[in-house]
Amino acid sequence: ASMYYEENKTQTYISKKLNLSRPTISTLLQEGKDLGIIKISILKKNSGTKDLVNNLKDKYPINNLFIAPENSKDPLHDIGVICADYIEQKRDKKLKIGLGLGNAVYEFSKCANYISTNFDFITPLVGGVDLKNDSLHSNRICFDLSKKYSCDPSFFYAPFQADSIDQKEMLIDSSMVKSSLERAKSVDIAILGVGNPMISSAFQRLYYLKEEDLKIFKEKKVVGDIVTSFFNENFNCVETPSSKRLIGLTIKDLCYIKDVVVVASGEFKKYAIKTLLKNNTID
Repeated sequence: ASMYYEENKTQTYISKKLNLSRPTISTLLQEGKDLGIIKISILKKNSGTKDLVNNLKDKYPINNLFIAPENSKDPLHDIGVICADYIEQKRDKKLKIGLGLGNAVYEFSKCANYISTNFDFITPLVGGVDLKNDSLHSNRICFDLSKKYSCDPSFFYAPFQADSIDQKEMLIDSSMVKSSLERAKSVDIAILGVGNPMISSAFQRLYYLKEEDLKIFKEKKVVGDIVTSFFNENFNCVETPSSKRLIGLTIKDLCYIKDVVVVASGEFKKYAIKTLLKNNTID
């Protein structure tokens, strides 16, 4: 697989080199695809969306913007590929990378390639010790991505949501969680999902929100969530009994991170993204 896809050798050359028949080489390459050893991704970055990209860049202070095609059969996969391409172009830099949670960030980790990088470490930006739906949690995503990028993983040894305010305060006072928060704040680049808790959000899929929380969000006209913060169109943060127990970085912490990347799919997230752009939270 390496000889064919990375070294651009022909199947005839490989068959002679390995003393195997050409049909056997073809069979092995197909088996590599079936086993997931070989993954082929077609990057559709800004395909047919150039005018939209330019208009948005004129309107908002944004450094980089990539949009998957409108007619995408699998938009979540397409944005995962786009994010992987953007990050992997920085492979030679000694970066500290922070990850949020959610389907989009998880899809990015799935689409990432096994490559050698100079990245320093990959760390969660929120708590990640939880028993349910671990594929959406940042600890699991960090571990998987660090293997692909050949760098050190770092873990956040605290739950995403404490059982009580007292438990949260006790955990935050512990040296282990303090160091996790300090490491999260020190990253050079943050890769995050964004949600709309009134319609769809990782918080709902992981059962961190209750009816009383959604009622407060509705009253306060909340349009989005990012890391552990919920906000309305006026960029005011809204707290609820459940959100006060979340452990991790807040929207204010993102202001001190050099490069904040949001990976998002779905029209229902447009107000959240618009608010973040207007208030210079994401790059």
